[in-house]
Amino acid sequence: MRIGIIGAGALGSYIGYKLDSGGNEVLLLDRGKRAARIAREGLRLKNALTSQVLEVNLPVLDVGDGSEEPDLSGAGEGALDVLIVALRAHQVEAALPLIKAVADGSNDEVPVLMVGSYVSGMSEWVENLGAERVWFGFPGMSAVLEQDASGAVVEFCERGENDTEPWGVTLGRLHGKAAATEENPENPEKEKNEAVYRVLSGSGIPVHHAKSMEAVFLSQALVRLPMLAALEFAGGTLDLLAARRDLLRLMIKAIREGLGAVKKSGVRPVPDALEMYRWVPIFISVNMIKNRFDTIPSKIGIEKFAARAGDELQTMESQFLELVARSTVEAEHLEQLLDGFEEDE
Repeated sequence: MRIGIIGAGALGSYIGYKLDSGGNEVLLLDRGKRAARIAREGLRLKNALTSQVLEVNLPVLDVGDGSEEPDLSGAGEGALDVLIVALRAHQVEAALPLIKAVADGSNDEVPVLMVGSYVSGMSEWVENLGAERVWFGFPGMSAVLEQDASGAVVEFCERGENDTEPWGVTLGRLHGKAAATEENPENPEKEKNEAVYRVLSGSGIPVHHAKSMEAVFLSQALVRLPMLAALEFAGGTLDLLAARRDLLRLMIKAIREGLGAVKKSGVRPVPDALEMYRWVPIFISVNMIKNRFDTIPSKIGIEKFAARAGDELQTMESQFLELVARSTVEAEHLEQLLDGFEEDE
């Protein structure tokens, strides 16, 4: 299959490597220094669990800075089977004209898979790009762009230290439509979903289906944002945060408030196990979370991610607090914690 990936950062590079390994024809689309570096040096990826370094050569098209109509003449011949958008949340709005130009320039039916962590704005993206073509995915894997002695390298972690299978991507529509599965072949969404499902699962990326990706994104935000904010307050490392039981207690209280706000806004958080934050005593929740910190996936997906995602975190923080305000839930602890993203500027 022929796949275009807009955004050749850490996540886009990892997905490109996986799809290329799965036998697909992959084209990366990025701009400026990143596009030039990939064209010149290729991609280097490092598996955080095994320390194996992989070198991958993929074609990359520099799409410019967005101030002019993108020149897509270098995209090659033939329509795309799937277009994947792997941009940070705060970058998507400005990139919508490019996304639409690439999708429309391929064909009217090409599915667009937007992979990332989002809080709001998704409905407008769907309306802009076309409701029938847009799919959303939440990545279970983590990836960060690092520098080592040899230059840029994408460090990734796609499974837990005790897991044998990668975590994959949670896939679905934005609101309430069940995605097709092999067990449910009569689902009317099957034909539209098939290309996205095949390209991911056929490349070794497990697909987990969700009825509502809005619920997935908001559920992730209500846990991740307080955790990342507490990490910022603690000094930026999980070891420092683990030693601050006061911050951990504040974090749990903030998660409880976020959970209440999401539920009151009309979205049922997933998984149902998130309810434990509402009734499990705080000291037990603190100990449970602390046990997650001393792992390689947490170092990559929480600590290193937080150090490189300042603009995205501030955007998501602002959007989540807006959702909380609309829900009219009392959120004293959440507001106290999330305001820390702005205090460090």
